[in-house]
Amino acid sequence: MKPSFPIWILLFIFLSSACNKENESEIPGPFEPIEDPDTITGLENLGSGYDVFEKYADVSQVKAQILDYRKLSKDGLVEKKTLEHSTFHTSAGTSITEYSQSLNISVGLSGSYMFFSGSVKTNFSSNRYQYDSYSFATYHSMINKHQLRLPADWNGDDLKPYLQSQAKSKLNDPSVSPQEIFQVYGTHCLSGLVIGGRLDYSVSARTRDLKENVSIGVYAEASFSKGFGSGTLNTDVINETEYNQFAQSMEKHLEVYGGSSELGQHIINKDDYDAWINSIHDNLVFCNFTQNGLIPVWEFCDDDTRKAELQDAYATWAGDRDIAVLSAPRVCVLDLKIVEGSNAANPYKINGRDYYRLNFDLNNGSGGPYIFIYYLAGLENDTITPVAEVATINTSDGESLQNMPDGFEMINHDLNRGVGGDFIYLAFRRRNDPSDELVTGLRVQSAYSFGTSAANTWYVVTAGYTSATPQDLNEGAGGDYIYLYYTNDLIGEGALP
Repeated sequence: MKPSFPIWILLFIFLSSACNKENESEIPGPFEPIEDPDTITGLENLGSGYDVFEKYADVSQVKAQILDYRKLSKDGLVEKKTLEHSTFHTSAGTSITEYSQSLNISVGLSGSYMFFSGSVKTNFSSNRYQYDSYSFATYHSMINKHQLRLPADWNGDDLKPYLQSQAKSKLNDPSVSPQEIFQVYGTHCLSGLVIGGRLDYSVSARTRDLKENVSIGVYAEASFSKGFGSGTLNTDVINETEYNQFAQSMEKHLEVYGGSSELGQHIINKDDYDAWINSIHDNLVFCNFTQNGLIPVWEFCDDDTRKAELQDAYATWAGDRDIAVLSAPRVCVLDLKIVEGSNAANPYKINGRDYYRLNFDLNNGSGGPYIFIYYLAGLENDTITPVAEVATINTSDGESLQNMPDGFEMINHDLNRGVGGDFIYLAFRRRNDPSDELVTGLRVQSAYSFGTSAANTWYVVTAGYTSATPQDLNEGAGGDYIYLYYTNDLIGEGALP
């Protein structure tokens, strides 16, 4: 008979085995491991970098991976929560700074920076966001399918074991500049995402066109409802008259994130909002952040000195992405034409715009046909680049367009036509940028453009551009001495017709 194996040894082996299996089943995170993370839409973006001064929650702006999402998923550190709900909310402000702060409310970034300034440049035209006399709003339609997030109580130190090797190396390498870090990895790490689709319907308008104590957000919602929803304003806060006043200066812009891009275009072209909504299920994207879903990249640095270096550079990076804002746009001259004939209309319509006459005949006293300067008045932020300089070209004196500074264009109509005088042509140059000169008014003798008078500071147009001698527009014709003047004085918007 074989000796029996001691029972106590068998019991010990059994208990040890059980303990080992229990330890093997333990995972660091509080969530169930995701077996096949690559099948989860949007998961590849979790743990990647993002620059919070680019566009708001746009998958095309996602930077390089900082954390290994596969390891995070395996260790139960990724929560996937089904949402399946839609929301509408509005981001609004009477300045782009207020608008930026409104975008940041749901994200919770700290600091007084112009977060998501990329969305300002996408949603609004530069001739709006560069001036402080406009208000801005975006009406967001959010289709939320599921949420992906890391544990809210885990910080950068807790997540360091999951750093991608290259990210860890660069973040801790003092020879890699903070600017390179921000370019490659952005300023923050994505720790919480919403996957689905988003529509951004943005409007801007002159602040003075808003009803007192009514946010532009109300107008944005009303405009969306009127254009793509019920066909009515769907609000009791403003009436049709007040909305129409606002609409006079309104600009609209629409962006979609997720869903079919073609059907996104149909929202505007065919008023087909529902078709885009129905396409989101098959075209899911990262479209929003969760609350506190961004971790600063410097939180992953091992060395306090390196961490401080990145943090200090972040302030500079933010300042460089601020948008300079000018005061209210000025009244100016946008374009010039020469029109012949005493019966020419005033205003004279060209390409749907009204050109107004400087009501003084340039052939006055010489007996020739009536010739007038017509000007297009508007604001300096118009889609037409304003006039920076006016001049004359007297070809009888050997002057030519080729001898003028770059940018000048000549109107091919002799100001002395029909009277035998010198061949004199009007020329002008458009602005290069907002810091360039700006012609805000014109005068011929006693005829003044809108909003100007003898009280303004006037400069006479001289012969040959560089000469100090005033150019007589009737030179050689024997008629009256006629001079053209311009002013750069500030002219109020109320001067416009």
